[in-house]
Amino acid sequence: MKYTVEGIKTRLIEIDEYDSADIIAFRNNPSLNKYLSSSSEITLDMQTNWIKKNAEQKDNVYFKITDLQNCFFGTIALYNISNGKAEFGRYICTNSILAIESEYLLLKFGFSDLKLNLIYCKTVSENKKVSNQHKKLGFETIGIEMNNQLKKELNVQQLTKDNFFKFDYGFIMELINHF
Repeated sequence: MKYTVEGIKTRLIEIDEYDSADIIAFRNNPSLNKYLSSSSEITLDMQTNWIKKNAEQKDNVYFKITDLQNCFFGTIALYNISNGKAEFGRYICTNSILAIESEYLLLKFGFSDLKLNLIYCKTVSENKKVSNQHKKLGFETIGIEMNNQLKKELNVQQLTKDNFFKFDYGFIMELINHF
């Protein structure tokens, strides 16, 4: 089953191999990839093969972020799904409003549709913009860990299902509607 999640301005569409060219344009852009787990340049074949292999695994949902006209603006995912928990990531978006709404939509999808109890993320500590966005969407920081591959500290944040449904997203919805 291929998932699609639609919001006020944003559509999340499960990624397939035909999205590879759009993804590598972002992944290979140094101004966009500096906080990703890998900033090494990749080829179209590498990305296509990774998407095919990833689709075979049943522990993740990987979306492209589009506007309602289906223009590509980034990617977002829940992965390492196990025992009611998932990791939020593979997140890159070039439109601020779509970035906010896509995160909200992914969280709602995870808790409502996938019936998760906890979503966590690990964000490069230098990436204050994204860590702060997570806080504004209800995540709490629970620690810092070192990523030896990146040689960078990561902020570890989490959001429980209960806290998601208690959180007041009114301001977020007003902001999205405003733009």
